[in-house]
Amino acid sequence: MKKTHIIWDWNGTLLDDVNISLFAANQVFISLDIKPLTLNEYRQYYSVPIQKFYHNVLGRTPTKIEWKKLGIFLIIIINQRLEKRNCVRMLLKLYSISN
Repeated sequence: MKKTHIIWDWNGTLLDDVNISLFAANQVFISLDIKPLTLNEYRQYYSVPIQKFYHNVLGRTPTKIEWKKLGIFLIIIINQRLEKRNCVRMLLKLYSISN
């Protein structure tokens, strides 16, 4: 049977985004006068859905204004800094050859 799809999770597999996500979140926290997180703290607090992560960090639900700021900062910063993992193109090429 010919395979027609490859399914990967996005974060951490195709994209090496932990440090970028931490940087983006910290820029938002700084803009809200909240202490930036270390990588260990980020991993400790991180939760899905993402609302729970911000609740864990802030100790409360973000306000509507904070949510807007979070969204804008995260989209801008992550899009500027995001890079694919080095091996992604190679893996996809190998898959297409073997299929």
